[in-house]
Amino acid sequence: MFRIIDRYIIKEILPYFFLSLLLLTAIIFVHEANRFSELFVIFSRRGLSNRPLLLLVISLLPSILVFTLPISLLLGILLGLGRMASDSELIVLRAGGIGRWRLLLPVLLLALLVSVFTSYNTAYLLPNAMKSLNALKKTQTQLLLQGLTDQIKPGVFEE
Repeated sequence: MFRIIDRYIIKEILPYFFLSLLLLTAIIFVHEANRFSELFVIFSRRGLSNRPLLLLVISLLPSILVFTLPISLLLGILLGLGRMASDSELIVLRAGGIGRWRLLLPVLLLALLVSVFTSYNTAYLLPNAMKSLNALKKTQTQLLLQGLTDQIKPGVFEE
């Protein structure tokens, strides 16, 4: 069972973990979404449904989370335990008879949860997301070609 100390350590790590996950995911998402800016323009100009754009956002997330989850966990652990160390809370816990391995138990549990989710993401979610992205790229190509053929008028020559 979780003891009060375990919950306290996890509560110290989680805010930093989620903040770094949000920031890193947003930064990488903006970079990746920039590659699909033509698709945004095509869909907005033609007045088409926003569903493919939502699908694009959902399809980009698994490939981004593969990188950001482990880095965010590392940052969360370093910042959370670093704050506890700077306030001498870790020294007090060690002086109270709690060993290093016992202090690491909630950290290891959190790392196990993140690694299981990352493995699931890599094995199942990421391939499906790549299929969706490839379908969106195919749609983008078809819309671009359709836009080119719409500009060509039969029997009309322009100089």
